[in-house]
Amino acid sequence: MNRLITLIFIVLVQSVVFSQPTKPQTQKDTIIIRDTVVVIQQIPDSETVKTYQQILEKTNEQLSLWWNPYMLIIGILAIFFTLMTIIATIIIFTQSRGSKQLIKDSMISHKTALDNLISEKQKQLKLYETNIDNLIFEYNERLKSAGSEQVQVLTEIISKLENQKQTIDTQINSYEHGGAKHRDINSNVNVSHNTNFFARIKLNSINQSFVIYLRVLASDNKKYWLGFAGNITNTNYNTSIEFTRHQIYNTTEILIQENIVSSFNLGFKHLKLNVIMVDCVRLRGSDLDITPINFEFKFI
Repeated sequence: MNRLITLIFIVLVQSVVFSQPTKPQTQKDTIIIRDTVVVIQQIPDSETVKTYQQILEKTNEQLSLWWNPYMLIIGILAIFFTLMTIIATIIIFTQSRGSKQLIKDSMISHKTALDNLISEKQKQLKLYETNIDNLIFEYNERLKSAGSEQVQVLTEIISKLENQKQTIDTQINSYEHGGAKHRDINSNVNVSHNTNFFARIKLNSINQSFVIYLRVLASDNKKYWLGFAGNITNTNYNTSIEFTRHQIYNTTEILIQENIVSSFNLGFKHLKLNVIMVDCVRLRGSDLDITPINFEFKFI
């Protein structure tokens, strides 16, 4: 009985043990598991190495660029040219200011000298007028006691002195102008048949050319130009609104004395117009020799 109970117990124990689901490990399974472990262990190591290599490469590139001699020379040249540009800008700005101040001072000095010259000429003309008045007075006194033979001589002298006095203008217009670009001077001179135009032009050489114009208002309410030119040609220039008389003077001091009505009729006689006034005097120098020319003019 006891032996039977023992045998049953052993059978039950064995059945329980062998009833557990067990899967035998084959060699293949062991290899798969082992390889998987190897791959899983190798993946993070490779990524880390790759990332580290990339960081090292970038660092080397940056260090290589920084210490590259060509890049260093280019950088130095860029800094050098930048400094030179700044220095040149400062020099140009300083010279520009200095040039402007020099031109301004020169213009002021020139204007002062010109004003003094005009003032001196006006004083001389006034003195000249006074002397002529004294001579006229003296000859008139002689005329009172002169005989019949001297009356005609003294009368002619007095007449010449009177004409000479008329040519004196203490308010003479004096200007300096150079270059082909014109300069206009406003004028309001009423014109009669006896109105004359006097001008003195002082050139710097006998070959330097000039033109002095009168803008004339005629009875048709239109404006015409009368011009007097020198040292270009002897051929007159005539259009519907301009008449310029050209002459080669071969001298550095030119004197012009023209009757305005006669000059107008010479150029525009076919229009049969009357001259009313001169409202502008235009000065023009040479386009080759732009040295300033001295223009003096007056209307009598």
